[in-house]
Amino acid sequence: MRGWHVSADKAGCHSVVDLLDRMQEASVASYRTIALTKPSAAISAVPNFGPPARDAPGSMRLVYSPAHQGLTISEEDERLFVTFGRKRLPELKSGFVEIGIGGGDFAVCPDNKKAELPIWFWWMPDYCGNRLAPA
Repeated sequence: MRGWHVSADKAGCHSVVDLLDRMQEASVASYRTIALTKPSAAISAVPNFGPPARDAPGSMRLVYSPAHQGLTISEEDERLFVTFGRKRLPELKSGFVEIGIGGGDFAVCPDNKKAELPIWFWWMPDYCGNRLAPA
């Protein structure tokens, strides 16, 4: 499936959810950059589409602008930019909540579906390639 594919362990998901909560509570425009790592073979196998078609960007910048009505996703200089506002933040946050408890196989779509790729959320596999059980 075309798009950006994201997975994270429970601690990583909790950290991103906490960050999104803090951005929303501050009610001012802000951004934070998160380092990304190349997925292991086990993580890449979760969507069952074979190896990634390309390398992952080195980082993801979450750009919060409270009045921004949509969700935009772009890549510039080896960095993925995800720009969102008060309206779309809950949807983005729920993606990280869901994979943090073992869910996955769903996408959050940008407003311009023809020009931008969605973010696909996938569960984190355990060492045997199975879904991690909720703790």
